[in-house]
Amino acid sequence: MKRKLCLLTAVLAVLALLPLGCGGDPAGEVSRYDWALTFEEEDKTLSGTGTVSCLNQTQNPQTEIRFSLYQNAFRDPDNPPVSAVYRAKAYPNGKSSGEIEIASVTVGGEPADFALSENGMQLVLKLGEELFPGDRLEVGMSFTIRPANALHRTGWGPHTVNFGNCLPILARCGAEGYDDGTYYSTGDPFVSEAADFSVSLTLPEGWTAAASC
Repeated sequence: MKRKLCLLTAVLAVLALLPLGCGGDPAGEVSRYDWALTFEEEDKTLSGTGTVSCLNQTQNPQTEIRFSLYQNAFRDPDNPPVSAVYRAKAYPNGKSSGEIEIASVTVGGEPADFALSENGMQLVLKLGEELFPGDRLEVGMSFTIRPANALHRTGWGPHTVNFGNCLPILARCGAEGYDDGTYYSTGDPFVSEAADFSVSLTLPEGWTAAASC
């Protein structure tokens, strides 16, 4: 029986923006993600490289860019983003952790320093120059995603490995600034802006990809 790799990393549903929030680009343009991903069967990791054409969709110049790293919500095995009601079912083999490790970042093709937010849920890039509304900046990135042994949005089980919402994605900027990257255990756990995606995926023999958007 072929095993299945579930790659559920396409665009999330987009909420309408309030006038006081970060208004969308009037020309209808969006940011673009270009990822090349490779799944390793032995350790169940997903390695990726690629670029993001980051569009400033706000009404103000930006001095930093933030990416949400939702996979890091699974780093603490004692406090996963899973409701206590379903935790035993989601973790049939006991506690397990997962994470995303950022290996390198470039800005405009040049190596760039970066930091993680205090809660580890966002990658923070300080810009040398302001990025004005409607302007773009190319950010390159390489990373490795390690899923937890969990039957959840991301995680691996006996027959599938799920990578839902695991890729770095631009943090949403509202009227009060960037979201803090919190991954809630119930309801819709987060929001993001609509974007274009181009994703290539390399799989070992015997694995089949299943995708949703």
